[in-house]
Amino acid sequence: RGTYGDFSVLEPNLTVRPARGAAVAISGTGGTDNTRGGCIDVLRGGVVIQGMRCLRPRGIGVQVGPRASARRIELRRVVVTGARGAGISVDRVRGILIDRVLVAGAAGDGIRLNRLAGTGPYLVQGGRAVGNGDDGVDIVSDVDGLRVVGLSAEGNGGNGIESDHEASLGITVESSVLTRNRGSGLAISRGTGHALIGSQVAGNRGYGVTN
Repeated sequence: RGTYGDFSVLEPNLTVRPARGAAVAISGTGGTDNTRGGCIDVLRGGVVIQGMRCLRPRGIGVQVGPRASARRIELRRVVVTGARGAGISVDRVRGILIDRVLVAGAAGDGIRLNRLAGTGPYLVQGGRAVGNGDDGVDIVSDVDGLRVVGLSAEGNGGNGIESDHEASLGITVESSVLTRNRGSGLAISRGTGHALIGSQVAGNRGYGVTN
């Protein structure tokens, strides 16, 4: 229980979570800035980060950017509020689960996904991306087989969910709520094989869905 400085995960196959019944927050850098201004960096595979709160980092809140062969990384029930960069950024991993996270008030994208073209699976499941400065979820480039299921993307400064790279394939948005975003609810401008299934898209200032 308590509030701690930032940390990097430099070894594989670890789970980092609060003790049973405890609440743990990451705020500031502690004695050494290990994350370039963020709360948590995950640099190896087989890592689970669970139940941690990241408060007002001056960079990216939680950054997942290990060696390209890493897989089986999970972010579960993580909360990131007030990041000056993106809330959560994921780059180059071969499999990621983002489960029931809350990303709110980031200056950039809520969740930023880039170069996820390995074996997968790539899944954003449940959770909320609310009131972020740019997109709720930004699928930046070269993302294959991503599923976004049961996510609420609300009141973001850009689009609720955006994908605009020709190399991204087979993105599915299902059972999600995309509302009150300054841009469109769902904006897909390039790539192939995408689907929007059983979702609510309402009250966005741009289009509901632009393809």
